Amino acid sequence: MKIIIKICILLFVLSCTDKAKEDTKQIKDYSTFKKYKIDSHLNEMAIFKKMDKMIEIINVDLKPNDKSKRSTIVILQTNNSLDFSKTYEDSIFSCRTKLINANEIVINIGYKNIETEDGFDIKVVKNDFFIEPYFYLVKEDKKKKKYNTIIKQELTLNKESYQKGDSLYGKSQFLIRQISKENDTIYFRGKGFFRSIVE
Repeated sequence: MKIIIKICILLFVLSCTDKAKEDTKQIKDYSTFKKYKIDSHLNEMAIFKKMDKMIEIINVDLKPNDKSKRSTIVILQTNNSLDFSKTYEDSIFSCRTKLINANEIVINIGYKNIETEDGFDIKVVKNDFFIEPYFYLVKEDKKKKKYNTIIKQELTLNKESYQKGDSLYGKSQFLIRQISKENDTIYFRGKGFFRSIVE
């Protein structure tokens, strides 16, 4: 009986070890954090003054009033190869920022309608960040694993840390390869400016 118990404990320990190794591998391979830059005068750029004269994008999750000002000027391209001469290009996005805790925020630049949802999340933890693009059909299972390899990512924000109610201004560019569990490959290339009030 003692032998059986020992074997069960050993198998449990080994399975936990394998799971820990798998999780560590995913973090190292698919979520590469990088330091972001800070520019306290970012909000003074002419492009944000241009956005003041544009109305906000309306989508399923965000329905601003007529006085809401544009929160993004971003271009996101997707393709199944690095040849972006023939590619799908989207520029209809809005920006929302959520405060997760004192050290973490998530900036979402996205668009959602009754059929599709696309865009990218910028996850900021202390002074580090990584970008995670996405494209979903509304009926698609969002829990399906997709693995990102970050080829290039850059981010500039107007502050080092944020609280609820703060104004966030940012600019970013990136190139990311995403592979699904079925080995489908998509390349995301994005560049642009964004702003929001931290929620």
